[in-house]
Amino acid sequence: MDEGLLCERNVPVLTPEKIMNAVSRFHKMYQEVFRGKFKDMPESDMQPGDEEESRSVYLGGGCGFLSKTEVYPMFGDREGVKNTQEIFRRTLGKQYWQHKHDLDAKRNVRAISELSPHVYKLTYYRDQAYEMGKCRISIE
Repeated sequence: MDEGLLCERNVPVLTPEKIMNAVSRFHKMYQEVFRGKFKDMPESDMQPGDEEESRSVYLGGGCGFLSKTEVYPMFGDREGVKNTQEIFRRTLGKQYWQHKHDLDAKRNVRAISELSPHVYKLTYYRDQAYEMGKCRISIE
């Protein structure tokens, strides 16, 4: 990393500690905003609060848009749904209509948890549930 170039442009240098702190903060937000909406789902491979758990990131299409973005924490549930719809409408093309994202803001719901996210994706291996796209990050 060319720290001189970063300093010239007043860009703060990312340290391993800053990166891991950001990963931990994002994971906490993910648990509150996304995973918390699926309380009846089986626990994944780690329990919340485990040290390894706070080093988790989600990669790939299989784990879903909300596992990798901060739309809901930034805008709240209702505005998050509207903004997510707009992002999907602009990026998914015909698939937007197939996945019925256009219906989220139109539905007469009793609780915000009935809106997107619709799916918490798990896979099973040897009777153990694993979250799709979940990876552990470490810096050496």
